[in-house]
Amino acid sequence: MKQIINHFTDDDLYKLSMCCSVIDNYPRAQVKYQFVDRNNTVYPTGFADELRRQIEALEGVIITDDEIDFMKRRCSYMPHWFFTYLRGYRFSREWVNVSQDIDGHLHVEFEGSWSDTILLEVKVLAMISELFYIMTGQIARLDYVQLYNKTCQKAERLLAAGCVFSDFGTRRRASFEAEDTVVRALKDTYQSRDWKGRLVGTSNVYIAMTRFTTCWHYGARVCLRDWRYVWTANGQSFGYECLAKHLPWCPRYISL
Repeated sequence: MKQIINHFTDDDLYKLSMCCSVIDNYPRAQVKYQFVDRNNTVYPTGFADELRRQIEALEGVIITDDEIDFMKRRCSYMPHWFFTYLRGYRFSREWVNVSQDIDGHLHVEFEGSWSDTILLEVKVLAMISELFYIMTGQIARLDYVQLYNKTCQKAERLLAAGCVFSDFGTRRRASFEAEDTVVRALKDTYQSRDWKGRLVGTSNVYIAMTRFTTCWHYGARVCLRDWRYVWTANGQSFGYECLAKHLPWCPRYISL
């Protein structure tokens, strides 16, 4: 089966910005958290085995000079030392335990240094989503031309209604091509004429590098949910004060 994640920055921007803050403020923190399937999905036989292979393949994915250069230009809030850290970062299969029970339910557990494991979360969720589409045969039936056209129609309605929106679909996408198609359709529609609404970008750094130009910021308040999730999953209690203190800005997506 093809490798699903091929680019280091095929990830949500806020995971990279949070990784930077974790290193800066909690460099020795050890965490343990797990994947929770709210739908109690029954996955195809052999799903866990293929997911393990995809996670192992991540060990060959490293950040490129082009990706570093893009982030340096567009993410000026990130300190220089963090880009040095990313150059030396390597994924490890040892941080993830994957299994599938007799009923077909999937179990994924992450354990290790917080600064290491944090960059696995979105990538593994994207793998799970795309693998499910592949192994259930749905991806073969996906019409990308139709997807592009339907996305343009939805974008027109949103923009005409004055909505301000962005793409946050990486972790739930059918495939990388599907998300890239959606972002391309959103951008093409937005740039076709003046609208009452506004497309503000995408959370995916790699797609932003190929489709967009500048960075956009959200305030720390938006990021609180993510930190609370990590620490709650680790069975520890952490106050919101620390996040507000250490993260005055939490970048979430790349804008036009």
